[in-house]
Amino acid sequence: MKELTARQHEMLDFIVHTVKEYGYPPSLREIGDQMGIRSTNGVHDHLGRIERKGFISVVWRTARGITLSSKTKRQYGLSLSPEAQITSVAQSIQEILKIIEDGADALDLSMSIGAAQGAETALIAIRNAIQEDLL
Repeated sequence: MKELTARQHEMLDFIVHTVKEYGYPPSLREIGDQMGIRSTNGVHDHLGRIERKGFISVVWRTARGITLSSKTKRQYGLSLSPEAQITSVAQSIQEILKIIEDGADALDLSMSIGAAQGAETALIAIRNAIQEDLL
């Protein structure tokens, strides 16, 4: 999967935030307003690039037709069962440990921070699920 540009990452973060907060993706206009893009065609172009890189899929000409890929959901700790979240946490920890074990002089901080944030999000979701079951 290809990497996102800073602008594409910002757009994906907004989409994920909206899904987390409201349970559905933003509209093209909402994305445009957030990103300072006046034309929905401009938003369409950005979404198309993010889609080609495998982070989302888009059903065009459908209201709120953006769907996050399973990799994106895992990365942000969304819609995963507790078992899948535990697996995601374990994978994130393994990635960080591998970097440390390899003795890299300069850690890939963006990957390590992203993995740690994903692990933290997953652990919070697991804790919340456990608390709901206990109540």
